Amino acid sequence: MGNELQTFGDIRNAAIARVKGDSADTPTVDFFSESINTRYRTICSRKKWKFLRVTNRSLRLPIRYNTGTIAWTTGQRTITGTGTVWTGDHRHWWIKPNSTNNSYRVITVTSATSVTVDSPIVEATATGQGYQLYQSELALFPDLEDVDDIRIDGRPWLVRPVGPTEINSLRQKYSNREGAPEVYTIEGESVFSGTLLAQFILGYDFLGTGLSRAIHFWPQIPDANYTIHIPYKRRVSTLSLAADIPLIPIEHRHVLLYFALSDWYMKDRQDQTGRYYESLAKDELREMETKYLDTDDVLQFNAPNPNKYHHSYLLRHSEYYFDREG
Repeated sequence: MGNELQTFGDIRNAAIARVKGDSADTPTVDFFSESINTRYRTICSRKKWKFLRVTNRSLRLPIRYNTGTIAWTTGQRTITGTGTVWTGDHRHWWIKPNSTNNSYRVITVTSATSVTVDSPIVEATATGQGYQLYQSELALFPDLEDVDDIRIDGRPWLVRPVGPTEINSLRQKYSNREGAPEVYTIEGESVFSGTLLAQFILGYDFLGTGLSRAIHFWPQIPDANYTIHIPYKRRVSTLSLAADIPLIPIEHRHVLLYFALSDWYMKDRQDQTGRYYESLAKDELREMETKYLDTDDVLQFNAPNPNKYHHSYLLRHSEYYFDREG
């Protein structure tokens, strides 16, 4: 029965036909729509399914830009460059004069030599100053739910997850640190821009522009172009259109049909028939687990054991780690 159940509409229509219902009856259609979606979300969230894991996507973290010099006026929001070639790609980056720890978000790039920042500049008026223009956060893929781990080509370590408070503390304490990302956190949103239509690859790329979850890195000033490989779990979206395709492999999609039929008969107090379809669904679920359950280890962030290490020891050694040369 599995292969003909390709879409959400196929599953719902099969359920309605099995109970001899009317596909034009709104309450019946609504019941099966809700039941199928509830079971779909429950199945996908309770296990680490291989069919939800994406391992072939990467993000590019660009090298910081520091060509030329900059000038500004106290209390203004315009920074002027000399010998700079700023472009629209630098919008949403951070700009930091070398003479200060303060960074400013670039809101607009007016020209190759002028940008507008998010807040009035507090430093004394100056000209001919060195600077760093950098990107320390990236928009994640629109279908991403959870990050499994992160790695960078040529780097022997996995990038470690930390909380927003910790990464902000590192940014404040080591605001001039350059290098490859060592830690990351996921917080807030950023603008995700899909691939241009001329370069679009069907079934792989995303089109359009919109807000997506943001990933933040430290050190915050990239000293090279880095390719960030991000294996992740796909987000399960509500099935609403008849043509929507569940992420469950096609040969097992009738698990949604069986669970929906069980819900229908249990609702009508036909417990024996309901339990029959529930047993079919559970059998199918067990078969899915043998084929698609991911048992591979992934990076997990565990807080230090307070019984093993004294706070002062952790603080002292973490400072040594980040203050070391090289």
